[in-house]
Amino acid sequence: MTSTNEVSPPTTLSVIIVSYLRPDLVLACLESIAAHNDLSTGVEIIVVDNSPQATVAEALRTLDTAFPIPLRVIPNDNRGFGEGNNVGASAATGDILLFLNPDTELTAPTFVPAVTHFARDLSAGTLGVQLVGPDGSKRLSFYWKEWSGFTAAALTKLTNRFGLYWQSRMFTSGAALFVRASSFREVGMFDDRIFLYGEERDLFRRIHQAGYTTHFSRSLRIIHHEGGGQTESLSGLRHRLQSRAHYSDKFARPNLNRFLRNQRRRELVRLALAHLRGVKSAAAEHKARIAVIDEFIHDSRQRLRNVNGSGAA
Repeated sequence: MTSTNEVSPPTTLSVIIVSYLRPDLVLACLESIAAHNDLSTGVEIIVVDNSPQATVAEALRTLDTAFPIPLRVIPNDNRGFGEGNNVGASAATGDILLFLNPDTELTAPTFVPAVTHFARDLSAGTLGVQLVGPDGSKRLSFYWKEWSGFTAAALTKLTNRFGLYWQSRMFTSGAALFVRASSFREVGMFDDRIFLYGEERDLFRRIHQAGYTTHFSRSLRIIHHEGGGQTESLSGLRHRLQSRAHYSDKFARPNLNRFLRNQRRRELVRLALAHLRGVKSAAAEHKARIAVIDEFIHDSRQRLRNVNGSGAA
């Protein structure tokens, strides 16, 4: 894989949106794509509807028949966010894929600069963008692959503030992620054993192992409506911890217990603050989150004992 400035940009881009209820968000996202499409006829949109009923598909029928971009809706059983994106990628025909959350909106032409980036650098496997709120304020757009704890959280905010992306140690958000289709398929697409959260961490590790590079653009900006500090649900916490445990097992990473302990310390601090403020509902929430984390710590220790026992035998 080499870099060149003489390669013509790819002619097609497949935008893949995995939806789960909230057709209003999907419609706003689609309208923003149509308004800022700078590739003309070189774009297709695939909406994979993971909703329990055809909520989104029904809503999309209200679109004007003159919608200017080829649009395909694929009903899908909800087997997770990554699996839904894989369904869309399998149906895609573009040289470049854009995995786009339904709660995002384009505010400026973005496609030509993105596909030109891949054309100029044949080693590029992914390109992340700067996520912003509706008011234009920066939102977290990249994260540490494995580092966790209070220091890591502080440095995540600091590096995001100044756009300091370190590709060997970080991954960009999957809320708006351009990926070279051939590279994505070469490495096996998203791991569909990850139901939710952490799909990017796993994908980026395999992208790097295959010899591709991952990039971040500070100039390309896309609005991400949700993800601005909302409280994570208990089910969301479980999915995130399950994803991290799977990643640790898959790549033989030894730092799962450290990650879980850091998560527990953070919740203990929040629990103490809730008690000091006298907010009983928040205190109860943090206690429940600590209980979930403790389950994972117990399971992690049990797996480690089993591995050590097998080794001794």
